[in-house]
Amino acid sequence: MVYTTVSSQAKRDFLKQKFKQLDDASFAQSRDLTFELDIMKKTNRKGVDVILNSLSGEKLLASVRCLAKHGRFLELGKFDLIHNNQIGLYAFLKNISFHGILLDSLFDDITGRWLEVRELVRKGIEKGEVKPLPCRIFQKYEGESAFRFMSHGTHIGKVVVNVIREKDHVLQRVSLNSDLCYVVTDGLGGFGIEFCNWLVQRGAKKLIITSRSGANSAYRQRYIEDWASQGVHIIISSNDVGKADKAANLLDEETGGVFHLAMTLRDAMFENQTQRDFELVCGPKCNGLINLDKYSRQKCPNLQHFVTFSSSASYNGTKGQSNYILANTVMEQLCRIRRNDGLPAVAIQWGAVGDVGIAADKFGDSPVAGTWPQSILSCLDSLDKVLQQDEAVVASYIPIKMASEKTEVKYENYPVTFVANVLGISDLSQIDDDTSLLRLGADSLMTTEIQQKLNYCFNKTLDTKAVNELTFAKLKHMSTKKQSKAPNMRKFQRLCSSTQSISDDESVDKRCASTASCE
Repeated sequence: MVYTTVSSQAKRDFLKQKFKQLDDASFAQSRDLTFELDIMKKTNRKGVDVILNSLSGEKLLASVRCLAKHGRFLELGKFDLIHNNQIGLYAFLKNISFHGILLDSLFDDITGRWLEVRELVRKGIEKGEVKPLPCRIFQKYEGESAFRFMSHGTHIGKVVVNVIREKDHVLQRVSLNSDLCYVVTDGLGGFGIEFCNWLVQRGAKKLIITSRSGANSAYRQRYIEDWASQGVHIIISSNDVGKADKAANLLDEETGGVFHLAMTLRDAMFENQTQRDFELVCGPKCNGLINLDKYSRQKCPNLQHFVTFSSSASYNGTKGQSNYILANTVMEQLCRIRRNDGLPAVAIQWGAVGDVGIAADKFGDSPVAGTWPQSILSCLDSLDKVLQQDEAVVASYIPIKMASEKTEVKYENYPVTFVANVLGISDLSQIDDDTSLLRLGADSLMTTEIQQKLNYCFNKTLDTKAVNELTFAKLKHMSTKKQSKAPNMRKFQRLCSSTQSISDDESVDKRCASTASCE
C-alpha cells in the first residue's frame, strides 16, 4: 500500500489520474501534522516501511514517527540538513535507517555512479518510463512572478523560466584567457570589486588591481580570499596610473586586458570650479588612460581588451559636473583614436548605479542625468553585450521614460499595496485590517521579503516575529508617519513597481537596462 500527502484537492486529483492504483484512502494532508494520525491509523499503528520525504521542521519529525520497525527514511529535502536540525536518537530504537538523498552530489565529479544514473535515465526516457513533469512556463521578464508563484506551494511539477526565446539572438559570453593578466585600476571600489568578480567568472586567473586604500575591509577581503580559493593570483598595487612610470610598471607582454575604473569627483557649478578641481578629476581618468594607452602600445602585444568606464553624463549632461564630463569625453575620444589605429578600445557610458559605488552613496535611489539607478547585476549582465560591440563608445543605462509613470499613487499606499502583492491579495476590501500577516498566509519566504524591504525603506529593525504580527492597519499607520521623508518612500515606490504585473508587450522590459552604441 502506498500513502501520499498533498496540500490541495487539485494535486490529489492529478495523482489519482496519473496513478490509477491510488484511491481516496491513499491521501493525507501535508499542510499540518494530521497526516501522522492518518497514517498510523490506516496501518494499525505499525507505520510504513519506506518514507520518501521532502517536508521540513515539525513535519519531518512527524514523518519519522510514521516509520515502522526496520524502516528506511529517504530525505529529499535539504532545509533540515543545511540547518543541522536534530531528529533525536530515540527514533533509531526501532532499528530504522536515515538516508540523505542528494542527487546533485553525483554531478560534482564524473564517476561510475554518475554514469550509471545517466544511463538509467537515458534508458528510462527511451522506454517511456521516465516522463517529464508538468511545467508552468514564465517568460524571462517574469522571474519575480515565477518565484512568487512557486512560494505559494500550489504548483504541480516544475516552474520554468524561459530565458531565451527562439527568435532571441544568443549572445556569446566573454571568455578571458587564463594565461594572461588583467589590470583593473581602482578595482576595490563598490563597482570595481563586483567587476573583478565578473572577470574571474569569465576565466581570469591573474589580476593586478590598483587601489589607494587596499583591501582594508572584511567585505573586500572576503572576495579576495574567495578568488584565491579558485586559483586566481591577485596582486594589489598602490601604483598611481596618473604617473607615467607607475602605469608602465603594471604592464608587460602577458597583459591581456586593461580596465580603467579610476575616478574622482569634485562637483560644483562652473563659476565655482577651480583649476585644482579640474586637475583632481581629470588626473586619474585622463592622465591615467593616456599613460595606459601609451605603454600598452609599447609593451602589450597580447592585449585583447582596453576598456574605460565613462558616464552617461557625457551625453546627457549633469549640473555641477563639467570637470567630470570633460574627463569622460577625453577618454571616449582616446578610445576612438585607438579604434582608428586598429587597437582594441571601448568606453562604456554607465548610467547611475544604484547598489554600489559613488553614485549610490551620493544620489541614492533618485534619478540622475535622465536615468534611473541601474542595479549592479544589470550592469554586469550587460557587459557581455557591450564588450562585443564594434564601437568605440557604448552605453548601458535605464532611461526614466522606461519606468512606469502612468499613474500617481500617494506614498502611503505603497507599503500596503506592496505587502498585498506579496501575499497575493487582489481585493483589500475583503481583508480585515486587524488580521496579522501570519494569519493571512505569509510563509517564511514572503516574511523575509517583506522584512527586508520594510527595514530598508523605513530604517527599522523588524524581526520575523514582528513582521508576522503586522496588520494592514499598522502598515497604513507606519506609512502615514513616514510621509515627511519622501526619499525613502521613493525607494519603496521603485521596489513596489517590481511586484506589479508586467505589460503583455514582451518587447518592453521595464526593469532592464537599455544598451546602445553611441557612435
